[in-house]
Amino acid sequence: MTEEEKLRRRTDDRETNTERMIFISVIVAALMIVGALLARQADAACEWSWVDDDYDTSTDPIYVETCDRQWDTRTIEPIAPIQPIQSPRLRSIDQSNLVIPPAGTASCDQQLTYDSRRRQWIEQIICQ
Repeated sequence: MTEEEKLRRRTDDRETNTERMIFISVIVAALMIVGALLARQADAACEWSWVDDDYDTSTDPIYVETCDRQWDTRTIEPIAPIQPIQSPRLRSIDQSNLVIPPAGTASCDQQLTYDSRRRQWIEQIICQ
């Protein structure tokens, strides 16, 4: 093998290594982007739940999406699960007037929401 062929082979090897490094860098960057998007979805604080806004067991609760923050990722509405049974409940002292509505919302109300993990109705302040 002549010196010229050896030099050409080394040059080809370097080009191949450079192409491999670029390819690996692109794959790593793509995986990081996908990971960041998945992490954002996992952190999304929006969920669908039953809300009884009038504390009246004779009216049905509504199935709505509630979010912790205005900029949280919205979710696609799932098929509503079976509506939970409401039990009569007195409204506690309304504390929603003590809350300043976050940016992007106009008002806040104290409402009953169904916590499907604990399987019970809880009072929450919901801003719209």
